[in-house]
Amino acid sequence: MKLTLRQQITQFAHVLQTRLFPSLEEELGELSGSAKRLVATLEMIPLARFVPSARGWIGRPAKDRLAIASAFVAKVVYGFTHTRQLLESLQRDDQLRRISSGFSLSTLAPVTDYSIRRRRWPR
Repeated sequence: MKLTLRQQITQFAHVLQTRLFPSLEEELGELSGSAKRLVATLEMIPLARFVPSARGWIGRPAKDRLAIASAFVAKVVYGFTHTRQLLESLQRDDQLRRISSGFSLSTLAPVTDYSIRRRRWPR
């Protein structure tokens, strides 16, 4: 039997509420609303399918690309307008850092480095 979209979403929400959130809360303590949204979003979006992992591409190594994509998701879910806000939050918020363990500060290009590169490109 094929599930409708509504049934799939209902089933997904049930798994989040009954299995995933309780196990995370055991380990991390009570999850904030933003943390729950981040967990649900990262579970719902198959980022690995959208991030190229083939060797030979120019830029960051394949393992870092998924981490950077996860960082952008966290930035949006938490409502940060600047990457600096995300970096500061990762340093002080243990819950965010552990949920987003797919990325770390070392996988993100330093903000100043990015800003310098951006100024070099014509607008």
